[in-house]
Amino acid sequence: MKNLNFLLLLLFSFACTRQQIQESQPTEKQLCDGSIPYTFFIPSEDSISIELPTCFRHVPLVGIDSDVGQFMSSEVSLVIYYDIGIAAGYQVKQNSPNKQVFQSVNQEFWYEQINGYVYFTFPNAGPANFYTEDETYATELIEIMKTLKTN
Repeated sequence: MKNLNFLLLLLFSFACTRQQIQESQPTEKQLCDGSIPYTFFIPSEDSISIELPTCFRHVPLVGIDSDVGQFMSSEVSLVIYYDIGIAAGYQVKQNSPNKQVFQSVNQEFWYEQINGYVYFTFPNAGPANFYTEDETYATELIEIMKTLKTN
């Protein structure tokens, strides 16, 4: 009987310790609240707009034959790169077996994760490509991409 009591006490102690460890694990920081619109004006194309969290700032880059740049968060370690225009091509390939299809405000977009990278391609909007080098916020990024619309 003493062995059984000791075993029960040991199991209870282990369960409590495991729960304390899980509760003390830091949770991933969420993206900031609120959103701000950003509009791209593409020559010979309609404009494209997307809603980004308020903690992101736009950093335009110089492209040769497409509109390129990035959005950087001031609160989490996340950079969203973009490449928009007819010469940008498709970062998510049309025939990719791992491609997932989603719908934004008025555009279909393709989504794929490859080797830790997260890619989004809007084939009928430029094409417009967005990607990040970290899949931590993939779910949040899908929600951001759902706000894209062409005007």
